[in-house]
Amino acid sequence: MPAPVTTLVAVAAILVIGAAATAVARAISSRLDHDQRDRWLPWLMVAPVLAVLGVWVVVPAFQTVWLSLVHDGRFAGADHLGWLLSSSGARTALRNTVAWAVLVPTISVSVALGLAMLAERLRSGRLLVTVVLAPAMVSFAAVAVTWRILLAFRPAGTDQVGLLNQMVTTLGLDPVAWLVQPPVNTVLIAGGLVWATAGVCVLVLSAAIARVPEEVRDAARVDGADQTQVFARVTLPSIKGAVVVAAAVTAIMSIRVFDLVWITTGGDHGSTVAGTAMFQTALVEDQPGRGAALAVAMLVLIVPAATVLVRRVRRAEALR
Repeated sequence: MPAPVTTLVAVAAILVIGAAATAVARAISSRLDHDQRDRWLPWLMVAPVLAVLGVWVVVPAFQTVWLSLVHDGRFAGADHLGWLLSSSGARTALRNTVAWAVLVPTISVSVALGLAMLAERLRSGRLLVTVVLAPAMVSFAAVAVTWRILLAFRPAGTDQVGLLNQMVTTLGLDPVAWLVQPPVNTVLIAGGLVWATAGVCVLVLSAAIARVPEEVRDAARVDGADQTQVFARVTLPSIKGAVVVAAAVTAIMSIRVFDLVWITTGGDHGSTVAGTAMFQTALVEDQPGRGAALAVAMLVLIVPAATVLVRRVRRAEALR
């Protein structure tokens, strides 16, 4: 089936499911008395969304878990787990994914925290936040193309297209094939995600810093605290929840990364991550069970970050 037709069918199915769930919710609501309606109305209002999520998110998730455990009618979970642990490609993908999940949030949140503090002190702070947020408006595919051009390599003696190698040759050094040298390529490609996510982190942290009472910081200064001490002992503890939320969101995005790696290196030269390895294994090599096992491993990595994020959001809601 052609891709446009498949897309139209999927959209039509979503609309039909949503409409059916809405009709059922309305029919149930009309038969409830006042007290029952107050109790069940919130659930009935979200029923269409839950129905769509159930069909297009929950069911495929369970199917993926089932596919990772069963193959040709027999239990294959142990075989797939053994492959995850023994395959050098799978181990490299999972190791790189964990590295992304640690490296990107650490750098992105650290840079965003510095920029948020700078924006608070500048008169043009809002303009700075807007400029830093701009990369977040670009698709990851566009970021990947930009990064591939930035890191492009040409043999020595020829004009360099990549900005990084232009700088290297200006210093009198030979150009470097950055994208084929692990683990340097992984670190540099991860920089693309840092560039794309730092703006969102700046926005979140700037809003959190703005909510810190100025009187509290002034009191710390009166007590003799310098700027560093005010930040470390007053501002940072006050925005700890926002820092955790920003780190959790960027960690989830790092674990789910696919297009940045696929477009820049195709997952070759030791740069593969769980997303590219899953695509390569399930669709290119026609090993859906192993691909599903990689998807489950990604889910296992995402759950802790998602749990922290949900708890922080609920705690923030409870304090309002």
